[in-house]
Amino acid sequence: MSKILVSACLAGFPCRYDGKAKTNEEVVALVKQGLAIPICPEQLAGLATPRPPMEILGERVVAVTGEAFTEEFSYGARATLHLAQKFGCSQAILK
Repeated sequence: MSKILVSACLAGFPCRYDGKAKTNEEVVALVKQGLAIPICPEQLAGLATPRPPMEILGERVVAVTGEAFTEEFSYGARATLHLAQKFGCSQAILK
C-alpha cells in the first residue's frame, strides 16, 4: 500500500512559520497507523521555526521583511518530491 505525504504541521508538529502546529486529528491518525509520512518543506530547506510569514509573488517567495526565499523554497520542494518518490507516496495532504 502506498503512503500519503502530509504536512508535518497537520500531523501535530510545531513547524509552521509561527512555531505552532495546525493539528488535524485525521492526519495524526494516518501517521500513527504508518499510512502517512509527515514532512515540512520549509524545514527541509533549512528555514528556522519560527520564521517570518512569506508569500508567493509571481515566481518569487518573499518574506514580509522583503527578503527573498525563492531558492530555499525551491530546494524544499525538490527535497519533498524526492522523499515522496522514495517512500512511494501517491497522495498528499498539504497545508
